[in-house]
Amino acid sequence: MDKSKFLIGLCKLYKGEPGNPFDKEREEFKWYVWRFESVIVSNANKAATIAEYNLGSEKSYEEYFKTECKAALDMFADVPYGGKPQQTYERYFSL
Repeated sequence: MDKSKFLIGLCKLYKGEPGNPFDKEREEFKWYVWRFESVIVSNANKAATIAEYNLGSEKSYEEYFKTECKAALDMFADVPYGGKPQQTYERYFSL
């Protein structure tokens, strides 16, 4: 299994490009999503991430991806400060 290709297949916006194609000033949400998806894919190759999430199977990589996406979306929605994430989740899944 090529874990990078598998994870890129789960991404909404990141498709392996070397640079973020979205302008932060005009499309902040898309810029943010592309950025966190690229970081998730990149971090999946690190030994510390593999050990922390016990990565090895497609199911474990999918769970890792979902966990990291949720954390990034929660941060965007300011959940730690009382924000409500539902609208941010809906916005992400409508991409």
